[in-house]
Amino acid sequence: MSNIESSLPVRAIQKDRSRFSKLYDVVAVCFMATGLAGCGPAPTLLSGTVTLNGRPVQAATLQFYPAAGDGKTSHALSNATGGFRAKVSPVPLVVTISKPLPSGEKMKPFPDSEPVDVMAESLAPRYSDRKKTELRVTPVEGKNTVADFALTSKAEK
Repeated sequence: MSNIESSLPVRAIQKDRSRFSKLYDVVAVCFMATGLAGCGPAPTLLSGTVTLNGRPVQAATLQFYPAAGDGKTSHALSNATGGFRAKVSPVPLVVTISKPLPSGEKMKPFPDSEPVDVMAESLAPRYSDRKKTELRVTPVEGKNTVADFALTSKAEK
């Protein structure tokens, strides 16, 4: 076998590696550009209070969902005075507020375990259900946006 014949497969492999290398370079540049650009605008601070019939709601879970899917989902937990702080995307947000409480029922999570309280949502679906919530907020990019959520029970509404 001559040198020419034995070098043909090597040249074909080198040619394929060259194509692969170029493709790899393009993909790497795309990933770097995406990483530098990020996934939307920088988060901004959203703070405020949650009250129910004028009283602070402690330990409520707030979820912030981008209305158009153009940002990141965020969450916060309210403190003893109903206050909360969260870093959120500065886009229109759909807000849910949830406050599970013991329902009075017990259940065993496992056959050999002790009974635990069954939790039930204490807030109306117009606040706690993502598909039914009436709560909206649009934070301002680069500024602390204040959003106070004054919830009412059915008896008060």
